[in-house]
Amino acid sequence: MTKDLPMNQVVPDRRVLRSLRLPGGTNEFPGAENERELPAPRPPPAYTIVRVTEDPDELLPQTLYAVGEGGHLWHVVLVCPCSCGATIALNLLPDDSPRWTLHEHPGGPTLSPSVWRTAGCKSHFILRRGEIIWCHGRAPGDVRDSEYR
Repeated sequence: MTKDLPMNQVVPDRRVLRSLRLPGGTNEFPGAENERELPAPRPPPAYTIVRVTEDPDELLPQTLYAVGEGGHLWHVVLVCPCSCGATIALNLLPDDSPRWTLHEHPGGPTLSPSVWRTAGCKSHFILRRGEIIWCHGRAPGDVRDSEYR
């Protein structure tokens, strides 16, 4: 037994409406000409920024910790994205070298220049708008990656 809903609580499926023949031989319903495909929702950024005043004891993956206080950032800390578990600390102080810049975008954080680990896993990547972009077109551990080590 089905429960009858009042007409104002029934939402017809537009695909069903399009398949019906309406008076006049058309299968277009009023307002269909104004419809357009909506883009697929963008997934949340892979990396998010957490502002802290000291380095955290435990780091979460896909989290960029911006360390500083009073609007001044000193460095960022993150877990290496290759899953080796290493902690990466990058200087943000303008008078020091090497240094990186951190930009906050609605899509996620951007670090520049690229990060290239010279020890351990030797990962080389860019963090752009919350997404990791591997340099040389592949992630560490790829069989062909040994030529870059």
